Amino acid sequence: MPLFGNRSRSVLPPLAELVEQEREWIDAHLQLVASTGTDVSDSGQVRALYDHWAGRWRRINPPERSDPRTRINALGVALGEHLVGCTSLEWRITTDEYRPELVVINVRAQTMLSPVQLVEQNWLAEKPGTFMTEVIEVERARNPAKGARRKRR
Repeated sequence: MPLFGNRSRSVLPPLAELVEQEREWIDAHLQLVASTGTDVSDSGQVRALYDHWAGRWRRINPPERSDPRTRINALGVALGEHLVGCTSLEWRITTDEYRPELVVINVRAQTMLSPVQLVEQNWLAEKPGTFMTEVIEVERARNPAKGARRKRR
């Protein structure tokens, strides 16, 4: 899935509203993030947590590293929740040929982003958290919060 992909209606995968189990999964990961003192409404704090967790993990000898999946999931959920809070994006679930995937989407604009997958790609590529700032800026411009007006140039 491209980082900033617009998909036409005919290409968007099937989407579904979240069910209780998926909401509980999101809440559990948000609680993990909150337990660190991180406020997901503050993009700088979310990015700092990514850099902290990823940096600590990278400093460990690779054969001795633990599975980062829980932290990657938590950071992806934090990024997604931040976007849901400051844009017109909404949580949805989609299923491809492999597995269900949590996404944020603007149905009207036909834009979709998988925040967990995005965090995973950058974590495994050992990239710094600057990608989060870039994603947030792009998505805020493309998907202004409901009731917000787009600035005219």
